Amino acid sequence: MASRSMWALTLFLYSFATHNLWDMCCAFVLPPRPPMMQNKRFYLINDEQPVASKKTAAEDAVSHLSKIPIVICPGFCNDKIDYSNPLNQGDDCGFVSTLARRGFDPKLIKTMPLERYEWIRVAAGLFDFPNFYTGNCRPEGLGYGWYVRRLRKTIEQAYEMAGRKEKVILIGHSAGGWLARAALGDGSWDVGCDGDKNGDELNGEARASDRVRALFTIGAIHKPPAGSAASTCVTRGVLSYLDQTYPGAFLSDEGIAYVSVGGDAVLGRQQEQTSASSDEAKEESTSSVAYTVYEA
Repeated sequence: MASRSMWALTLFLYSFATHNLWDMCCAFVLPPRPPMMQNKRFYLINDEQPVASKKTAAEDAVSHLSKIPIVICPGFCNDKIDYSNPLNQGDDCGFVSTLARRGFDPKLIKTMPLERYEWIRVAAGLFDFPNFYTGNCRPEGLGYGWYVRRLRKTIEQAYEMAGRKEKVILIGHSAGGWLARAALGDGSWDVGCDGDKNGDELNGEARASDRVRALFTIGAIHKPPAGSAASTCVTRGVLSYLDQTYPGAFLSDEGIAYVSVGGDAVLGRQQEQTSASSDEAKEESTSSVAYTVYEA
């Protein structure tokens, strides 16, 4: 199952890179076969295809993927090293290495620079009066503004590394998913540089869609807890703001694609009024929160 999920994610990434949405939709129903490209169309190699043809298609596919920049958006309390050498198990075990083995150029894969201790900066939200205490915090506020600004700069750097010819794929893990949505915001693009912007930024013409082609989120929540669980939202209003101001695939009309990848460790279920025991009520609460926060 794990290999099939990785295959599906890889196929999604390839499909967006080649703008072939039909094959993206087939990702979960086709058997795991290596993605190839021929005549700028994506297809799955069949056993009857000549060997020379297979080799050419494979080379074309890898060549195209190797030009696409990727930015990994770390999850809450994660360090950049968690995506390259997790738990000191070696680079071969990292997510960056996994992407590289599938054809992406490791030189164009950037994890937003972040060290674990820096997450203490979220505590600055306590001084965001009165928003923190009324549940009205904003993405650019004291709690998360630093992350959003840094992520935009990282995206800009990745775009520059690719020669300003290929737009970036964002992969947001956990909190990095909704923080990536915050960085995209309303689509305007201000990287917060000190006077060293490029021409289109100087003219105020750049958009997030000029830099980003797709956002993939892995295990990321996109809706705040509802009902009696609303007060438990640790973002103190940021998720609510994103859901209300930039709901769903907000910039899809500008060409940014959105894919949310989740697991089945907890199955979401709409909350129902019951007289269940405390243990059953706890399980029901967990399922209902999962249903709300991952609701499409």
